[in-house]
Amino acid sequence: MLSRQSRSLALRFASPRAQVTANTLSTRSYAQAASIPDARPPIALYGIDGTYATALYTAAAKTSSLDSTSKSLSALTDVFKKDLKLSKILSAPTLTQQDKSQIVQELQKHMGGLDKNDTVKNFLRTLAENNRLGILQDVCEKFVTLMGAARGEMDLVVTSASKLDSKVLQRLETAVAKSEYSQGKKLKVVSEGDQREDHDSGRRVTNDFLAGLGVLYHHCPSMSTVDSIALDRSYKNRDEIIVSPQKMGDVYEEKVRMFFNEHLHEDEEIRYILDGTGFFDVRSKTDGWVRIRVEKDDLIILPAGIYHRFTTDTQNYIKAMRLFQDEPKWTPLNRTAGLEDNPVRKEYVAQH
Repeated sequence: MLSRQSRSLALRFASPRAQVTANTLSTRSYAQAASIPDARPPIALYGIDGTYATALYTAAAKTSSLDSTSKSLSALTDVFKKDLKLSKILSAPTLTQQDKSQIVQELQKHMGGLDKNDTVKNFLRTLAENNRLGILQDVCEKFVTLMGAARGEMDLVVTSASKLDSKVLQRLETAVAKSEYSQGKKLKVVSEGDQREDHDSGRRVTNDFLAGLGVLYHHCPSMSTVDSIALDRSYKNRDEIIVSPQKMGDVYEEKVRMFFNEHLHEDEEIRYILDGTGFFDVRSKTDGWVRIRVEKDDLIILPAGIYHRFTTDTQNYIKAMRLFQDEPKWTPLNRTAGLEDNPVRKEYVAQH
C-alpha cells in the first residue's frame, strides 16, 4: 500500500489541469513500436485503458520484457487489492506534478526488481504526465487479457453463486481441455461470482459522473414526476415488464443471461422501477464497468449508443415501466468491433 505521506497527497487542493489525451503517447516509443510486426498486440482492445495497455504491450514486446512487465503489473494489481482507496487517490484531480512523482516512486517500490528495462517505470511516468494514473488498475486488467491472447489461452468463464476453489477449477480445466470445446488452445478457467451479486469495487461515482456518460437518474416518488419527465422528453407510450422466475418460468435464466450480454440500443432506454431491485452496468469513458443499482421509484435513462447490460439481483425480481416515444427500438446490438462504425454509436462517442 502507499505510504502515509503519499496517501495524504490526494487531500490537497490545486487548480484543475486540462487533461492530455492518449495521443500524446506518440512522444514516447510506445505507439511507434506498433510498426514492428513482432511487437503487434494479439488482439484489439477498446477504450482509453485498452489504448494504454496496447501501447505498453508494444513497448514491452519491442524490448523483450513482456514477462517482466506482466509480473510487475501483477504486483501492482496486488496493491490495488490490498488498498481499496488507492484507485480513488490516483484519480484525484488535485494531484500536483510533485504528488504524481512521489506516487510513481511508491508504486515502483512494490514492483521490487521485477521491472526489467524500466518498461513499467517509464509507463507510469507517461500515465502521470497525461493525468491518467486513475486508469492504472484497468490497464493492469487489460494487459492480462493481452498476455492471455498472446499465449494462445482461451478464457473459460464459470459463473457461480460463489467463487469456486482452486481444486474445483483445476478439475473443470482438465475436463474441458480434453473435450472438443478447447479447440486445441490452452484454457484458463476464470471463476466469476453470480452476476446478480453486488460486485462492489468500493469506488463510488456521482450523478454528475453518470451525466457525463449521458446516463440520467431521477428519484420519482410519485407518478406525476414520471409524467412530467415523459412530457419533457416526448415519451408518448409506456408498458410494464416483470422479470422474475414466477412470471417467466423456465426461460427466466436464459432471459437474464441475454440481458447481461454487452450491447447497445439505437434508441434511449428508459426504465422506471415500480417494484423490486436490479443492476444496470454501463461502460465508462475508459471502458470500465460502472454498476448502477436501481430500486423502487428510481427512473434511469440510458442514451442511445452506450454499451450496457442489465441483471436482476439476488432477489430475482424487478417490475419496471418502459417509456418510449413511438415504436420502441429494443433490439439489442451485441458489442463487436464492427459496431463501432454504427452511426448511433459514433454519435454517442462524439457527444460523450
